[in-house]
Amino acid sequence: MKTEINKFSVLLIGSGRVANHIAKRLVHNNVCISLVVSRSLENAQKLADKIGAKASTVIPENTKSFDFIIISVNDDAYEKCIFQLINNQNSIILHTSGSLGLDIFPKTIANYGVLYPFQTFSMEREVDFSTISVMIEANTKINLIKIRELALALSPEVVEVNSEQRAKIHIAAVLVCNFVNYLYVEAETLLKQNNIDFSILHSLMRETTQKAIEISPAKAQTGPAVRNDQKIINKHLSLITDDKLRDLYQKFSNLIIEKKNKND
Repeated sequence: MKTEINKFSVLLIGSGRVANHIAKRLVHNNVCISLVVSRSLENAQKLADKIGAKASTVIPENTKSFDFIIISVNDDAYEKCIFQLINNQNSIILHTSGSLGLDIFPKTIANYGVLYPFQTFSMEREVDFSTISVMIEANTKINLIKIRELALALSPEVVEVNSEQRAKIHIAAVLVCNFVNYLYVEAETLLKQNNIDFSILHSLMRETTQKAIEISPAKAQTGPAVRNDQKIINKHLSLITDDKLRDLYQKFSNLIIEKKNKND
């Protein structure tokens, strides 16, 4: 069912993964994104075509007619984009970063905040926004109310989180998402080198994640390290030919043993 939110006018700056998913979801729920701005006209046009918007490589000189300006770019590009909006005292200017705070906005901007959908996004895969937490923050209570209304067009799970909390959540997200996925890459490489299909791990990956969610990560921890089984650990180390992976295996094993001994 579409959310009855159609009174907002939005300028979207960015055409990457996060921008694509946010744009499609907002437009699906009747939020009007009339312009997509990106450094790449080709990418801006591709996204604009999907949502019925115009495309440009230049932020308009007059942006005051937009209710919201959503900036969804790489973290190192935010300041340049925001600088071009310093004379806008009307629109609420939002960034979508997990790691940046409100302090990235200069005091010359009157209305600003954060719209951070807490999920990993890929161009090749759609996500279920109804299960995603959207974290919001604003410089005033009135702006927070307005941002919440916009956020509800993304997900029913809207939560107010301050900059410090969001930065800590982002660190945790890197641990459970980016770092874990790196281990998936290493596992896939190891299996390929031995003519074994990565799918052999799929059931184990699903069960490990589900257990961590249902019974807590600490209770879900298994394996030779949590048992301090040095015989198995040493055997595994002797079979790993890649020096970096061997070092990683040893460090993780030591950390798990240390954690177990501390909690016993």
